[in-house]
Amino acid sequence: MNVYVIYKFQDFNDIKESLSALENTAGISLFYFHPSPLSHRWKSKAKEKIKSADVVCYFFNFDSAKNDSKNLKWEYDFACKHKKRVIVIDKNNRTDIVNELLEAEKKSHFFKNIFNCSYNEKDISLKPISFDQGKEHLVEQSSWNIENKLLIQDETDISKEVKNTYYSLLMQQYKVMVDTSEKLMQRRQETSNLYTTVCTALVALVGSAFALKNMYALCAIFFCVGVVSIIMSVNWRIALDSFNRNNEGKFAVLNEIEKKLPANMFDSEYRYNQSKGIKSFALREKLLPFVFNILGIIFVLLGITFLVLKCIGIDFFVNLN
Repeated sequence: MNVYVIYKFQDFNDIKESLSALENTAGISLFYFHPSPLSHRWKSKAKEKIKSADVVCYFFNFDSAKNDSKNLKWEYDFACKHKKRVIVIDKNNRTDIVNELLEAEKKSHFFKNIFNCSYNEKDISLKPISFDQGKEHLVEQSSWNIENKLLIQDETDISKEVKNTYYSLLMQQYKVMVDTSEKLMQRRQETSNLYTTVCTALVALVGSAFALKNMYALCAIFFCVGVVSIIMSVNWRIALDSFNRNNEGKFAVLNEIEKKLPANMFDSEYRYNQSKGIKSFALREKLLPFVFNILGIIFVLLGITFLVLKCIGIDFFVNLN
């Protein structure tokens, strides 16, 4: 498990032993900047590491954090922006510092950002924990990442009397997982159908705009339809990617269960398709958002072009008349 560490350089000597303890823990990989002058490109490295981190760990020291730190705030905000879990560890193991936070109201807004509070004890939603608590949480998370056990019980430990029940329950869970996967694919198809219908209607609207025989109306329709088409196609692509990622997780679970069943059907099908070069429907499905995105860009450019032509005195409809 990758852990990105946030701390103030002046606290390094105080937290050095804690960092070593975490580094020597199996399954935990730490990244932190050493207390040395930072290069002007350190934020690029920090962005890369925060994005790849499973957890962000902030070693908090009330005394040193009382003065605002732009770097600490930037790291914390960037982690929150990318929806990373932030664990706040008080290096002095002082987990009850509500009164100190209230006293610091006029001096620093950094605490408000870190602890999601409005300097009111009832509004504090994220409190610091001790190092032992933080380490216990990280070890628990890392052990799950290492073992990644799906089947809670090994069939070798099961008595013959309950073996039939075990496989019966396993098969029932397998069927539930297959059913949820099929429903997810159905939802994906319904989403694609909806986007296809809306985008096709927008294209038809562009064609009917010529019947108005008004250059300004033509410009407005082309431009608005183009912008909406671009937004729709981008959202469409994001939705498809989200469905595909969710389905990948479901098939990973199905493949693990199939290892305990007589036939490994889904994995065999996937390998056969790979060997024959058969592309999945999901890959072809992503082509439509790309096409409508290109059309949207063309419509926007044409809308701007028609407006420029109108401004310089060229009107297609006047010439036609």
